[in-house]
Amino acid sequence: MYKVNPVFALIEPGKSLDIAVTRTGGPIKPEKLHVLTTPFDGDTAEKAYENKEIVPCVAVVQMVGK
Repeated sequence: MYKVNPVFALIEPGKSLDIAVTRTGGPIKPEKLHVLTTPFDGDTAEKAYENKEIVPCVAVVQMVGK
């Protein structure tokens, strides 16, 4: 299992964001990290996905434990 920090964040256009992905104990198996993005005009990242009519863009990252 992996932990991701931050779970929610706002990123301004043209900017970047560092995230920490940490693998916790357990057997190594194929896992995926889903990264969802959506346009948002608010100030709290958690609220970006409250509007269920907005369909986010999803990127899937294959995670490889070592």
